[in-house]
Amino acid sequence: MARFTKRLRWATIVAALAIAVAGCSEAGAPNGGTTGSSAGAGQAGTITYQLYLQASAFSPFTALTGGDGQVSLLQFQPLLSVTGDKYVPRVAEKWDVNADATQYTIHLRKATWSDGKPITSKDVAFSLAATADPKTAAVWAGAMAPIKGAKEFQDGTAKTISGIATPDDRTVVITLAQPHAGFLANLVQVGIVPEHVYGAIAHDKFKGNEAFHTPKVGSGPYVFSQWINDDTIEFAANPHFWAPVPAAKLVTKYLTGDAALAQLQTGEVDIAQLPAAEVEPQKADGKITVAQGPGSGEMTLHTALKNGKLADKRVRQAILYAIDRDSIVKKVLSGQAKVVDTALFAPGWAQPPNLVHYGYDPAKAKQLLAAAGWKADTVVRLDINPGQADRDAVMQIVQGQLQAVGIKAQITPLQPAQVTEVVKNNDFDLMITMLNQVPLIEPAAINVRLRCDQVAPAGINITGYCNHKLDDLLDQGMASTEQAKREQAYQQANSIINDDVPILPLYVPTANYGLNKRIAGFDATVSPGLMLTSAEQWKIQG
Repeated sequence: MARFTKRLRWATIVAALAIAVAGCSEAGAPNGGTTGSSAGAGQAGTITYQLYLQASAFSPFTALTGGDGQVSLLQFQPLLSVTGDKYVPRVAEKWDVNADATQYTIHLRKATWSDGKPITSKDVAFSLAATADPKTAAVWAGAMAPIKGAKEFQDGTAKTISGIATPDDRTVVITLAQPHAGFLANLVQVGIVPEHVYGAIAHDKFKGNEAFHTPKVGSGPYVFSQWINDDTIEFAANPHFWAPVPAAKLVTKYLTGDAALAQLQTGEVDIAQLPAAEVEPQKADGKITVAQGPGSGEMTLHTALKNGKLADKRVRQAILYAIDRDSIVKKVLSGQAKVVDTALFAPGWAQPPNLVHYGYDPAKAKQLLAAAGWKADTVVRLDINPGQADRDAVMQIVQGQLQAVGIKAQITPLQPAQVTEVVKNNDFDLMITMLNQVPLIEPAAINVRLRCDQVAPAGINITGYCNHKLDDLLDQGMASTEQAKREQAYQQANSIINDDVPILPLYVPTANYGLNKRIAGFDATVSPGLMLTSAEQWKIQG
């Protein structure tokens, strides 16, 4: 690992960046709704925020990549969000859970859409049903599965979901088919959309619909104004937002890691993710503010088990033993991460005491490959969306260390649209991607990633992993409201995940951000994938 010096890492990044450069073209024009000139009277200034992945649409239903997910939940706020280890109200003002966790009563705040119409319980019911509808092909469809009547609705034997009731305009009662102590976690990434705008559009027409490319109505502190180009989107302050919005405009820019750092230093960007290797140097330099929070995501290698190459768990175990993850964290990430051995890395009470640690052991990796009958001429593709300094450097190391144990690994750079396509077609061997476990306090968040009934396209279990014993344990963990029983179920489930390695864990990075000195109110403990939901907290000083 000593040979992977800072110079080599940055050379690698530059090479990857050269591959990623693409031309920008006009992607849209100002819509007929709220614009920067009409919103936020009396406000001044623009806050510019880096997106680490390119955005293409604002549909919270079909947002698969980080860019789409972030801008979608800015435009269409979820019921609740997550900051640190707490749920935070968004469209919902508060919620109640009954004693056996079979009924969740959501009380909406008194709020309006950006066109002045009230946000009501009917909007919530519409959004939840659209998320559940197979015709929508929603990313988070599986999150609706626990609701009573969702199965019948999805099967086409019922026209509505019986477990969703709207007794009044500001109350939604969600009744579940069975107890689910962690159901709130299922709601944090489901955006609520206005029924009066999208109700007339057939659910199977949502994907690619212009109404989600240039939305005219939203609920966030900033709402869509215009596409400046394919990489840059302008949002205007929402005059009807439920809290004061400090700036007149918010601009999101898709930038690779090194470009974002350069623009932070010149003041062209106000908020950006900071490469781990730059944390201490930037603290010492003092020209920008460094903000850090606990990592709520795990850097992983996902594999499509259906393609068969890595179907034998001994091969997956061998891959982990072949990668010197401790040295990666120390040398590449400057200690700004922790090595973990399971996809269910939090909370602490879900971790059994006997987890196998996949330490760096090339000899053991070779033994496992031999036992699995691995063929040395088998090409294993390492898919990556290039441009993020840490990931680019890590993938270069992973390639070299896999090759050293007899795995013919080849790095394949993909753009966001290509990532979506290969995932859809199960056409990937090892893809480096961030697995966000939101919220960290709830282990049931892993369900949509690993359960049999969540295998894509039914859910976001993109690996295709299915283990009915694991499902039973996850069910037990959901169903019990007794902490001791939940701990027992999830620890047993975690032992299976640790042994089967359906998702290959690398490390949990610290959430590192660089901020322009003029920015105040930024909270690095907000879950990274939900960061834009809290944009009204950001203020311009001076």
